Amino acid sequence: MDENMKIDQEQFLRLLSCYTAIQPYRAPDFSRREVGWYWYQEFKFRSLEELRRALDTHVRKHDHFPSIREMNQALSGKVDDDTISKVTSMNILAAIQKFGWCNWTEAKNYIGELGVKIVDRFGGWPNLCEMLTMDNFTYLQHQITEMTKSYLISGVIENNGKMLPSGGTVSSLISDLSASLDISTKPRQIESSVKELPW
Repeated sequence: MDENMKIDQEQFLRLLSCYTAIQPYRAPDFSRREVGWYWYQEFKFRSLEELRRALDTHVRKHDHFPSIREMNQALSGKVDDDTISKVTSMNILAAIQKFGWCNWTEAKNYIGELGVKIVDRFGGWPNLCEMLTMDNFTYLQHQITEMTKSYLISGVIENNGKMLPSGGTVSSLISDLSASLDISTKPRQIESSVKELPW
């Protein structure tokens, strides 16, 4: 949209009000003048079509109304913080399986800059590798995801749209991890404690 052209404030607020009806959770109260004015100042040089597409994208992927930050991410086409957090978490856990505690150099390249900061926060690579067990896999994955998200939201690392680590895609990571952590698929040697009876 031309920098000199502003969208109509009433149309803008009507659009936002429609989406608050669709997804009311965490939606601002746009009936308050100062709230509507603040959002309008942020997005007045965007077209209504751009805003509608961004809202559609967000509402389909999330269970809450977008914040201004999330709206700007959707408008810019950047990967959102939630996705980056989940992929970083999955890549860290996959790297533990793939490289083990003694191959930090290879693991570092696999998990990316953000992943390295998260690993440091957990006490370093050997410590995180030791922490991961079958019993706490889901808990640790959640902890890593939440910590990554907090790093992005607080601005410790800026989401520049190129934050995804070099590891695998989300779907391949999930299937690889499921296979590696599923005991039932691993070959097991079972020694019978019952000796063959003589009769």
